[in-house]
Amino acid sequence: LTVWLNKYLNIKSIYLGVSENNKRAIRLYSKVGFEIYAKKSGSFFMCYNHIKNKFILGTAQFGLNYGITNKNDKPIEKNLIKNIYNYCNKTGLNHLDTASNYNFNFKLLPKCKWIIDTKITINKDNTKFTSLNKIFAEFNQNKNLTLNTVYIHNPDKIFTNDGISIMKMLESYKNKKFKNIGISVYDL
Repeated sequence: LTVWLNKYLNIKSIYLGVSENNKRAIRLYSKVGFEIYAKKSGSFFMCYNHIKNKFILGTAQFGLNYGITNKNDKPIEKNLIKNIYNYCNKTGLNHLDTASNYNFNFKLLPKCKWIIDTKITINKDNTKFTSLNKIFAEFNQNKNLTLNTVYIHNPDKIFTNDGISIMKMLESYKNKKFKNIGISVYDL
């Protein structure tokens, strides 16, 4: 319905109110992308933003000289990164994709809620809980960050001994530290 409303009627946002006692409805609305933006007199007010729920901003160029449009062979400057984040904040885009090897600087993010997807690499260094805890440390310290998905950066290694070990650890953390486990695919 939300896609149809956007496509045929150009409706970008949908608002609703629901009793805070109606847990099933709140859970259903949340699953399809509605978010609570206010609470008043025993009711939650929720919003579905079509654009916000469709875009994830990739951040590889924010810490690496990466990308086909990177003519300077340098990461994007900090002032430009801050401007991009502030624009995202104003427009309701709050979902970022990063990785531990992107040199991602969480301190540049404005103080608002961010949903983060990150990638980890299967290697000997990441086969210990202490290594994964380092990756999760920033999310534990910053209440504005929600770790949504942990992707495997090199899925061809999943069925190796290291891969099996990491997958077991990720399964034990799932729903405690993040919601989803996925793979990052770059070719057929």
